[in-house]
Parts: sequence; C-alpha cells; structure tokens
Amino acid sequence: MTNKEAIETLKSNYPDSRYSMLREAVDAAISALIEQDTRKSGANDFNDAVKPVHAWLRENGHPHMIVVVDLEGAQAFEGVAATPFVVPD
Repeated sequence: MTNKEAIETLKSNYPDSRYSMLREAVDAAISALIEQDTRKSGANDFNDAVKPVHAWLRENGHPHMIVVVDLEGAQAFEGVAATPFVVPD
C-alpha cells in the first residue's frame, strides 16, 4: 500500500466527533504520511541534482577523487595519501 492509498483509507474511515482522541491519532498518522512523502520527493530531487556531478566524476576522475559542493561552489579533491584511524571500542 502506498502512502497516498493509506491516507485515502484513513480519510474514508475517519471517526466521528465522539472519538476525539482517535481523530487526533488519525490526523497525526495522516500528517506523518504526508511528511514522509515530502521527504521522499526531496531525496529524489537531490538524486537528480547530483547525477551530472557523478557522471562527470566517472568520466574525468579516478577512485581517489571526491567532489564537494557547497553554497559557494564546487571543488574536486584528489587523495594523495591516506591512513585509516583506529577507533577504540
């Protein structure tokens, strides 16, 4: 069942005014489902936005390169040397 179908099911079985606590719970569930859909669409927008950067990196980069994008621009970095840190338990 999709979120949209779940919302429609909740709305079509909405309790009457005698069940105020149940109505609040159903309203909260509907709000949570709507918020979840909004986050998913934001993730899809992000995935679409980074695809050209990923394609450029695959064509022009190598396994030791990364691209960092921030509000001021984008930078490509090349790893020259690295060592892992040991994280104690």
